[in-house]
Amino acid sequence: MKIPSLEQVIKAATFVPYTEYGTFDSFIAMCDTQFFNVWDSAVRTGYLTGMTTKQIVQNVMGSAAKQAQLAKMGSIQSLRNSVYANTRTALQSFAIQTHNEVFRKNSDLFDGFKWSSVLDRGTCIACGSLDGTIYKSLEDVKEMPPLHMNCRCMLLPYIKEIEELTDTRASEEGQIDSKITYKDWLENQTEEVKKDIMGKGRYELYKNGMEIKDFVSGNQIIPLYKIR
Repeated sequence: MKIPSLEQVIKAATFVPYTEYGTFDSFIAMCDTQFFNVWDSAVRTGYLTGMTTKQIVQNVMGSAAKQAQLAKMGSIQSLRNSVYANTRTALQSFAIQTHNEVFRKNSDLFDGFKWSSVLDRGTCIACGSLDGTIYKSLEDVKEMPPLHMNCRCMLLPYIKEIEELTDTRASEEGQIDSKITYKDWLENQTEEVKKDIMGKGRYELYKNGMEIKDFVSGNQIIPLYKIR
């Protein structure tokens, strides 16, 4: 297995990750610039040094509490929740970019890359619709995970021979057949779970024959009024 150089890992940690506000520029516009810079630096340093999300947030909030500007940015708890969610998602972005550097260095070992979504009710239908999708190369992936805040999707190396030998995969109910995708998993859920995931309106359309992929466009969930 080839390992990327330190420079490549650092490069992976310096790209623009996903945040709740889409881009770092829009995140800056939301909050105080000085605070954003503290957060940005803390996340990047924390990622490269192996800190947890909780440790990074504690460092950021400790620094922010010393700033007079904090009082202008809403409640501390609301800010803490936002920082925690953005930090966790940014770390996921950094980790995926670093993994991708390793995958590219070893692309000759793989048959492709497989999108993997978590099989539980916390996964949205946009992510679920991509579960099991196989791409020939990373360059064929139109939009890398995370697709949204707290997205847990990832791309995994796909090796056909090993895939055929794999028996199970994790789900909310425990280990299930590895060939089951999110679409299959959702079909076997109760009406209550389906409504919880899709919403009542989409669930009614789903019962009448629409598939979860019909509720998604460009990896984004289509507003219900645009479907009807």
